[in-house]
Amino acid sequence: MPRQEIPHQYATGSTGRWGEPHAWICSQGGRALYEFAAPTRLREITLVFDSGMKQLVASIFQEGFSSLTRMPPGMPRDFRLEVQREGDRAVVRPVLDNHQPHVRLPVDVKRMGVRFVLERTWAATQPRVYGFYVE
Repeated sequence: MPRQEIPHQYATGSTGRWGEPHAWICSQGGRALYEFAAPTRLREITLVFDSGMKQLVASIFQEGFSSLTRMPPGMPRDFRLEVQREGDRAVVRPVLDNHQPHVRLPVDVKRMGVRFVLERTWAATQPRVYGFYVE
């Protein structure tokens, strides 16, 4: 299956809203579900989160380099990915204490859909998700 971006405006069962260019803004408990027309082989799920780079550069000038040791407040800390079969959903992998702005999770399943569920951030109430891809 070629790489597919799962744009929020076409996802079903999604919560959140579009914000800055190319960012999906959600809150804790936010979710995006993408359903396929038929069972589809999924090999890898990739997520791209807000790295806080814009705020990091500004904080270095205001607070010094001690700001480099803090996690960006908008970075998702805990989330889970679920895959959907007809009538049920299974957690592919829960991710706890995430420190990565670019997360690639290998999977090898044939399913009808994928759902991202945000459980907790490092501090922000409305984190930004910049990419949700399936290969």
